[in-house]
Amino acid sequence: MHLFIRHPPLPTMHGRCYGRTDTDLPAAIFSAAANDLHPQLPPWPMVCSPLRRCVGLARAVLALDRATPSPHAAGDAAPAASTRGLRTDARLVELDFGQWEDRPWSEIPRTDLDAWAGDVTGYRPPDGESFNDVIARVRDALQGLATPHIVITHAGVIRAALHLLRGDAPATAAAIAIPYVSVIRP
Repeated sequence: MHLFIRHPPLPTMHGRCYGRTDTDLPAAIFSAAANDLHPQLPPWPMVCSPLRRCVGLARAVLALDRATPSPHAAGDAAPAASTRGLRTDARLVELDFGQWEDRPWSEIPRTDLDAWAGDVTGYRPPDGESFNDVIARVRDALQGLATPHIVITHAGVIRAALHLLRGDAPATAAAIAIPYVSVIRP
C-alpha cells in the first residue's frame, strides 16, 4: 500500500486552471509542510510528480530525514537519510487541461465547463486529456512500484489512484475532495 500526499496550495494561482502549469513556492512553505508531514511518514522511498510544487515538498521531507530521526511505528528501522530515495515520474503529473492551462476559470467558455461537468471522466478539454486518460497512466505508474512508496502528487492523480486501489467508480473518485499537504491512505 502507498501513501499519497497532495502538494501545498498555490496562492498565486487562485482562480486559475493550473493542472500542468509549473509554478514554484517559497522554500518556507515547503519546510512548514514537511514539518507537519514528517512525523506521519514511514521510511519508504518517495516518488513524485516532476512539477516543482511536488519536488520541492519531497526535497523538504528529505532534508528533515537528514536532520531528525523518522518517527514511525515501533519495530521499524529508520534508514539512513540517503537511503529513503526520491525519483520523479512524469506519469504522476496532474491532468493536462490543454488550452485551459493557466487561464482564469472565468475565461473558460461556459459550454466547455458544462460539457466537462456532464462527462467528468471522459471529457477532454481542448488539446488536453480526460480523467480516464489520467487513470490509465496512473495505473502504469503504480504497477511499477514493487514496494510501498510515499507518492507526492496532485489531486487528480490521487483521485485516479483511489479509483484503482479502492475500486471507487471513476465518477465517484473524480469527485473526492483531496486536501493539500495531508497523508491519504487508500
